[in-house]
Amino acid sequence: MTTTPDRPPTDGELLTAVLSGQREKFAEIVRRYQTPLLRLAMSRLGRQQEAEDAVQQTFLNAFRWLNTYDSRYSFRTWLWTILINNCNRLHQKSA
Repeated sequence: MTTTPDRPPTDGELLTAVLSGQREKFAEIVRRYQTPLLRLAMSRLGRQQEAEDAVQQTFLNAFRWLNTYDSRYSFRTWLWTILINNCNRLHQKSA
């Protein structure tokens, strides 16, 4: 992974590193997306704890199933889809 101080690694570079065994690089994905995912989860669920749970589960699912991600498509969209599915499941459980 070639990065410079001027340019952070792309999602693709981070994902390639994670898939090649540098699992610690996934922490950068978490830092990059945690806040926007939490905002979306809060807008869907309305409760901080449920939103945090949905985001945590999203990252766990993404890490677990990262080898199924198709890089022809947006990683961000893939991650958001996982979050929305988790929010829907949590909402159904609480209904």
